[in-house]
Amino acid sequence: MMAVGRLLGTGSQAASYLLGGAAVVLAVAAIVTSASAGDVTGWIRDVLG
Repeated sequence: MMAVGRLLGTGSQAASYLLGGAAVVLAVAAIVTSASAGDVTGWIRDVLG
């Protein structure tokens, strides 16, 4: 039973990572398509400090 629980735990963790990655990719794509390269680099500089 422990193995099954562990498998389900890692599976849901992987799914959450995939969903988070997809959200990041979609957000980046939206930013890139709606902004010029200069705006994007400026935004990245702001984020990175």
